[in-house]
Amino acid sequence: MLKKLAYALTLTALASGQAFALTDPGFEVANNWVTASGGLTRVQYGTPGATVAIRDDAYDMQPDGYGGLVANVVVGATATADLPGSIGVGSSFGLIETCAASVKINDCASTAQAYTFNLGGPASAAGDYFLVRLMTADYEPEFNDKVTITYYGLAGNLGSDHVSVFTENAADPYWVETGGYWDSRWAAFAVPTGTNSIGVQVENRADPLASGYLPGYEKYNRPIVAIDYAAAVSPVPEADVTAMMLAGLGVLGMVARRRNKRAA
Repeated sequence: MLKKLAYALTLTALASGQAFALTDPGFEVANNWVTASGGLTRVQYGTPGATVAIRDDAYDMQPDGYGGLVANVVVGATATADLPGSIGVGSSFGLIETCAASVKINDCASTAQAYTFNLGGPASAAGDYFLVRLMTADYEPEFNDKVTITYYGLAGNLGSDHVSVFTENAADPYWVETGGYWDSRWAAFAVPTGTNSIGVQVENRADPLASGYLPGYEKYNRPIVAIDYAAAVSPVPEADVTAMMLAGLGVLGMVARRRNKRAA
């Protein structure tokens, strides 16, 4: 009786909570993420590096060889209240630049970059979010800069999400678009449970054959992408489960006392 009751209490406690997610949220620890290629910078919120300069294409090229400034975007942290079930994003985020700010527009020829991030802790749990923010000066459908996020687990490809200037699939309710605005703001995507690796592909897209545009026009823009991760809240036993455990402990005490009396 005693063993059966203890076993039942253990099962009840395990079933009440969610699995643990990342040991450290977001980009708080450099070794929390692994990528095979460069171009990713870890930036702390509230520092000068969190202000991103969005520059226009070659038609607004300045005498110094850089594009005209469209806006300075301050990348701030998403409020934890907007990420139900998570502990929030922490103090740092990842910044992906197709070309560094120090590179002149004519020398910015990168058209696509791909990254793969391995979660630094156990596989994702319900309540984990992957956050993406696309910042670009492209406004036309022919120059549809895009970010594709792909989730991988033991079962293989678990699905994907997208952020772009214009949607390529109107039937996808989770496809986020800037609509020609230079900042998509933070898009928070629920990470499929069991994800242990996330692929991020940034595309600096264009149609060089489009009417009225110069050949090679696609190389002049430089989309910038901010990414972050919010891990799920650690499991906390619910009030009714705690009450059941206390009641069970009381029963165990009564059984122990009765046995002691009999033994006496």
